Amino acid sequence: MAEIAHPTLDTGLDATDCTLSPPDAVSAAHSLITSPRNPPPTLPFELVEDISELCWGDGEEGRMAVVRSCAVSQAFAATVRRLIWREVVIQCENVVKAYKRSPTLPPESRYLSASHWNISSSGRRKLRILARRPDLASLVQDFIVRPPERHRAVSDVHCVISFYRGPFRETVPAFELCPNLVHLDLSAIEILHRSPLLSLPLLQRLTFRKCQAGRTAGLYQLLTFFQQSLRHLDLDDVPAPPNLHGDPLPDLNKFPSLETLQVTLRHCYTEVNEHILPANSLGQNFPRDGIDTSDDGGLAYMLDWLDTLPRPEQITLVFSLPPLAHPAMRKANKRVWRNCFQQLRVCSWWDAKVPKTVEKVDCSAIFDEDEE
Repeated sequence: MAEIAHPTLDTGLDATDCTLSPPDAVSAAHSLITSPRNPPPTLPFELVEDISELCWGDGEEGRMAVVRSCAVSQAFAATVRRLIWREVVIQCENVVKAYKRSPTLPPESRYLSASHWNISSSGRRKLRILARRPDLASLVQDFIVRPPERHRAVSDVHCVISFYRGPFRETVPAFELCPNLVHLDLSAIEILHRSPLLSLPLLQRLTFRKCQAGRTAGLYQLLTFFQQSLRHLDLDDVPAPPNLHGDPLPDLNKFPSLETLQVTLRHCYTEVNEHILPANSLGQNFPRDGIDTSDDGGLAYMLDWLDTLPRPEQITLVFSLPPLAHPAMRKANKRVWRNCFQQLRVCSWWDAKVPKTVEKVDCSAIFDEDEE
């Protein structure tokens, strides 16, 4: 018996290196079991979610199983389509060849020479699909622009603006087309040459990633626009005070819905995730002079900023640590911040500065469970 050939099912998402695509449509000729007068059959969302995630993570064979299941069931295909397009990740690549800056750096160092990011081929394919498929764009809730692997940023000294090809201009038309967008995670937000905000829905969650350390350009505009709807804010650094090359931030008294502020703790030695320190700095003598705990520093400025929230005990403040590329740096950095917060508590600086608008401070990324 001859094998029945099914049409190619295209969603714009690569399933394998051979560009196997999961389904976004089922052949119109495929008949339904129910009468055309009845509503189309549905499947429990949680059931399809478990099946598709289990199979999709099981290599090429599992992905083929998902594709075949969609080809024989419109109900399954419709639910899988919602799952696949619920989150869109646009992966960026650094097209500048990495090199070792100094023989004192760790052998596996990959220090980058310029912030020359490009959107990957799979990312461009997703953008093309969204541009021509409003039905799929309407399913997108999370839109993420992901920086090159392990790299949050590059050094300002090595950033050549004239050669910068950040992903922002190319991704703006895509997330403008997503009417049900809930979460926006960008990595090149300071390249804000035109405002896309009027075309965006009122976001509930914003993840703000900076390409150049110590800058808050664009954050004021974003926060002001989403002040009524924003519930979760994730910052990849402590906001820099205006006197430290940062832009002033809006008061939070018009943010009635804000519930969580998550901040990644960085200092001048961890502005980037790749290696920039000499090897002899990775041990017990990991420098801590880059942490400004003065009343004019970033921590104090952030806590004063949170004091402008409209209600007492309104938010949870969550601290996280950066995913530094070198394991020794991650370990040393955690030790530095743990010692820093312990000293701030001993001298009562921390207790005095935390405003009443903060209900809870989550330091689980810094302290072990028995140390909190």
